[in-house]
Amino acid sequence: MRLGLSCTSFTWPGGDSAIREGLAAAARGAAERGLHGFWVMDHLWQIEGLGRPEEPMLESYTALAHVAALTHRVTLGTLVTGVPDAAGEAWQDHLGILAERLTKVVPPDDDGADH
Repeated sequence: MRLGLSCTSFTWPGGDSAIREGLAAAARGAAERGLHGFWVMDHLWQIEGLGRPEEPMLESYTALAHVAALTHRVTLGTLVTGVPDAAGEAWQDHLGILAERLTKVVPPDDDGADH
């Protein structure tokens, strides 16, 4: 069995200025404890049951790119990704923008084996 950490909130003591270090500490903590993966949410706003709609919500691939620069010992992933519908309309990003963001997390010349 492989266990991972799902980061479902980007709210840390210290407010918005603490998000970057809070996210980094959570990812490093997962790696240091031998967890297999580190996953982040990607919603337009915080979902009911996990927090208030006005709480910070990060775009997942930008958050994962930050984490990827800090640790290579956990698998990185997102819990949900917005993609274009049949008409080419996306609730979040065009597929080309999504593909570009993914290359920031795992560069094309990297097999991703230790991410």
